Amino acid sequence: MEFIILLVGALSVIGAVLMCWRTWRLSQALDQTLSRIEVAQQQQAVRLQQALSSNQKAASSNASSRGENVSLDASLEKVHRMISDTSFDLIESVAPVEKSTQVLRKVHNATAREVYGSLRKINRWVGKPDKS
Repeated sequence: MEFIILLVGALSVIGAVLMCWRTWRLSQALDQTLSRIEVAQQQQAVRLQQALSSNQKAASSNASSRGENVSLDASLEKVHRMISDTSFDLIESVAPVEKSTQVLRKVHNATAREVYGSLRKINRWVGKPDKS
């Protein structure tokens, strides 16, 4: 009887050690993944800042060269897409939610296209001179 108790105790200790080791390995893998995501996010933030700066310069240059007030909807849409793509890329890197995130990205992009398309139509309509 003592042998069985000793065997069960030893197996319990071995099981606990294996669970601790597996948990440690998973936490190491998670740390590495989070570090990669953080680096990618920082790089994307720099790219977004550069794109926003160049879009602002291009929009004001275009407006002054044509002598008109240009809407920034195209620039806004580009920056919006860069930000949302970064967010969706980060979320998609998590395996359990990857497929559902891809569906959400498609819905978001379709909605954004429609909204910015409507803004462009309104800007064209408002920008037309009155022919009365």
